[in-house]
Amino acid sequence: MDEAILLSEISQKLLDSFRRYVEISAATYSKPCPHPPQGIEIVRYIDDKPTGTQGFIAKDEAANEAIVAFRGSDDLLDAITDLDFFFTPLRTLGVQECPNCLVHRGFLRSWNSVANETVNTVKELLDSNPDMKITITGQSLGGALASLATTTFRGLGFDVKTYTYGQPRTGNQQYADFVDDLTSRDTMFRVTHTNDGVPQAPPRFLGFRHHSTEYWQSVDEPIAAKTFRCVGQEPVDCNNSLIGIGINKAHTFYIGVSVGDLRDRGQMICNARRPRVPDESSESGSEGSYGSEDKEKSYGSEGKEKS
Repeated sequence: MDEAILLSEISQKLLDSFRRYVEISAATYSKPCPHPPQGIEIVRYIDDKPTGTQGFIAKDEAANEAIVAFRGSDDLLDAITDLDFFFTPLRTLGVQECPNCLVHRGFLRSWNSVANETVNTVKELLDSNPDMKITITGQSLGGALASLATTTFRGLGFDVKTYTYGQPRTGNQQYADFVDDLTSRDTMFRVTHTNDGVPQAPPRFLGFRHHSTEYWQSVDEPIAAKTFRCVGQEPVDCNNSLIGIGINKAHTFYIGVSVGDLRDRGQMICNARRPRVPDESSESGSEGSYGSEDKEKSYGSEGKEKS
């Protein structure tokens, strides 16, 4: 059943975090990335030839942060992954038990092809600095991989924050509930943009369902007062309120950043030498403070959200 909605404007501080991680997600489309955005240093590129899975693992010394970023759809292998939307049981590193959890077969195959390498690289970073926080991000297909990676890292006992942009539905109802149990609105940010068609696929009539929490950029301009935290897994007043088909203009432009545009392929971000935007949690000095920074300006009176 679709949820009733209570929309809340987000803070400028949270919007700045969305900008930070979409720039990092955009950089995954460029390999190599000569000048990574946001002051990060890429320590390893992710590149599995058979599946076409790509991205990188980076660190930000100033923010004391390890970052795992996944590239979205960019070539024929990615298209094959996207179209392999048959359900398969969630069997992946770190997940011991998830009864009846089914996920997109292509997405799971892609994540499993790089899971061990990714986790081991992050562990190496933590060995040298145990206090590093972990952030996972990705756009489009990369957002689905970020969702699956979150289940692995959480299952292995790591605290992570996850930012996805234009993420397609990744699994069934049980998977959505499983992710919601592992995360909260302060640690899982599923960002959508106006009528982006990719979050509306695969269709719900096939049994797919989003997990929480959706943050909807309702206009093209990156304005905090027009970007809302939505309630529930499939909010009816956010991205689902508009008709979108596939990879449209809204899908390739998030928070004022070109991301996943095949005419650009990350070159603008990787050569722009943009100033670093501090991560919110490093500014606040406490983990999980994002949600408390939101302006609770209500646009409805129904609905409850897991906190």
